[in-house]
Amino acid sequence: MQAFPPEGFEEYFGTAPYFRFIEAAKNEDGNDNSDVLERIRNFPEGATAEDQMRELMNIGVSATAVPSEDNSAANKSAQEAIDYLYRIMKEDGPFEGIIGYSEGATVAATMLLHEQRRYEATGIPPMFKCALFFAGWPPMNPDLDAIVLADESDLTITIPTCHVSKCSQI
Repeated sequence: MQAFPPEGFEEYFGTAPYFRFIEAAKNEDGNDNSDVLERIRNFPEGATAEDQMRELMNIGVSATAVPSEDNSAANKSAQEAIDYLYRIMKEDGPFEGIIGYSEGATVAATMLLHEQRRYEATGIPPMFKCALFFAGWPPMNPDLDAIVLADESDLTITIPTCHVSKCSQI
């Protein structure tokens, strides 16, 4: 879906058009101004990275929230993104690895966790053998109803991964 970066971030994301995988959840008045992209400019400080993500994602004390009506669009778009990747994998695969940037890293990591669960349930081996994430955000759990934070979950990606968290110009 088409996306619009917060004012002042256009250069950071390169030239338009901009797209994203996961639709922002709507707030009580039906607007998506609760979107993480709108809050990213004032990145919160916290004692841990997990605390910062909880604050940034506006999810309070725990990331293991039960799905609700206000985030059903985000859950649906996340499922659509996973289904889209499975179609690409089926039509154009096999692939050795997956690369994701920013929200794409979230979707890629979520895909890897989903593949692991699918393997446990059906015996279909995961396709990817490695992953590279640039400026990534935490993945969603395979149920697509919460983000995975290290201090709340024992879910881990079992293939080798490389995480590049900050890039600067030379």
